[in-house]
Amino acid sequence: MLNKVSRLLFSLPFIILGAMHFLNGPNMVGLVPSYVPGAIFWVYFVGACLVAAGVSVNIGKKDGLAMRLLAILLVIFALTIFLPMVLGGNQMAMSSLLKDLGLAGAALFFSENAIDKS
Repeated sequence: MLNKVSRLLFSLPFIILGAMHFLNGPNMVGLVPSYVPGAIFWVYFVGACLVAAGVSVNIGKKDGLAMRLLAILLVIFALTIFLPMVLGGNQMAMSSLLKDLGLAGAALFFSENAIDKS
């Protein structure tokens, strides 16, 4: 029972955030680093990745792989979006940097305890 609750609590925010990428895509383009071409594509692509990871961990199919890929995505966010913001003097971005690193660690933990260790 606790395993199912933890999977839901961990994955639901990613599913909702992924859906928000589709609903608010144009408003999220500013988070994509300026040196990355095709910003709106990446917003939608990341939204699809977040939804897929959340669904995967809930249904237990390819959840080990999904959690490893999610961890990589979160570390990329931390290093390319939030770390430069922190280094640029935006101390408010520190919470997002630490949150993404913590969630990446949790995703790796989930990947080791996956139902489908793909």
